[in-house]
Amino acid sequence: MAYLYVDELDKVAHESGWQSDAWVRRLEQFDAALDGFLRGLPGDVGVIITADHGVVDVASHQQIMLDARPELLRDVIEIGGEPRFRSLYLRDGADPAAVAAAWEQAEAKRAWVATREEAIASGIFGPVDDAVAARLGDVIIAARKLVAYYRSDDSPSALAMIGQHGSLSEDERGVPLILAGALAGSGFVGAVAEVARTRIAGA
Repeated sequence: MAYLYVDELDKVAHESGWQSDAWVRRLEQFDAALDGFLRGLPGDVGVIITADHGVVDVASHQQIMLDARPELLRDVIEIGGEPRFRSLYLRDGADPAAVAAAWEQAEAKRAWVATREEAIASGIFGPVDDAVAARLGDVIIAARKLVAYYRSDDSPSALAMIGQHGSLSEDERGVPLILAGALAGSGFVGAVAEVARTRIAGA
């Protein structure tokens, strides 16, 4: 078995967005290279082509600066995660439910807000060991709309990023799965789908 990760599409998506001409050109280059690779394969070799995540484009005017909302950060001592999925870590004694309620009132149209316990109970992380749960933020902010939550002191490279992922939208969580070579037309996709259905049902 051999594994190959091609990162060009991901890089261009972050820099220019997946809807950009630059991303389309890189996709076409990858497609042409893949076609040549598949044509040269021995007949008994199968290929699985997939991705590790999806992506959405977030324009600069859709960036929301967290530190411009001091009333929502009163009990927050650290902000973790990434722009589309933030973890808020609270001071000792702060009430996560109250902080989450304030964020819900302010951002419900743009973000899904939950306390750590609510997020774990929803199953979005899958099974969570107690030792791992403590690392999660006291309050979770996950973007619903095409927005991203930044701090004004984030790095220029982070602020310049257009293509983003990490939240719960279908565009970010959905990944392609293509079979080629000896696996084309096999029952592999059906088997993967059945495993996914089983896990979702058990969540």
